[in-house]
Amino acid sequence: MKIDMHVHSLYSPIIYGRFFPLETFHSPKKMIRMAKKIGLDGIALTDHDSIKGVKEAKKEAKKIGMILIPGCEITTKDGHLLAYWLNKVPKPYQPVEETIDELRSQGSLIAAPHPYHIGFKFSLKEKAFKLKIDAIEVYNARSCKLFDIINLKKGKKTGLPLIAGSDAHSSWELGGAFTEFPEIPAKSLKKAVPIYKYSTPLIEIGKTYYYRFLWKFNKKLVPFE
Repeated sequence: MKIDMHVHSLYSPIIYGRFFPLETFHSPKKMIRMAKKIGLDGIALTDHDSIKGVKEAKKEAKKIGMILIPGCEITTKDGHLLAYWLNKVPKPYQPVEETIDELRSQGSLIAAPHPYHIGFKFSLKEKAFKLKIDAIEVYNARSCKLFDIINLKKGKKTGLPLIAGSDAHSSWELGGAFTEFPEIPAKSLKKAVPIYKYSTPLIEIGKTYYYRFLWKFNKKLVPFE
């Protein structure tokens, strides 16, 4: 089964500053529907520091026969961290080790997203390959291919499972990268097979932010369902 392990919805908070309201555009419902349309079997909803969209996503996934993995992309003091099957979002900007300990207490599975990424601001960089986690995201469709190559090379050396995700911030960004599993990975990511198809075109990323910018100031301008 094909599961995009890194997907955002409009429940991701604005993280680029007060005067730069550029974040995710579509609802969880829309993301699930588009994932099905392009041939995926499911997604992991990993909004930034929020699990508010999980209930909606689960409802739609059940309705149309899709897999929904509840998740979150957590902002730690050291960089972003992906968590799956969590009940409560840890407080943002804690040291990454403390965040991992808190997630372990919930029985979550944990992955390092885009260890090396453009700008590195929200990436764990070299630290990602030394943490006690469950997987490394080696393919990220929003990342430069060069960084994916670096992440793949370093990820293989850890012996950890390797995963992939589109990091989609709108429905049209889905599908660039995903992970294949023989079954729903509820307890382990060990059988993950990362698949890279293409990098998200800059025009699509630009379109996402442009529409989000308009919607921020006039929610009647563009549909997001």
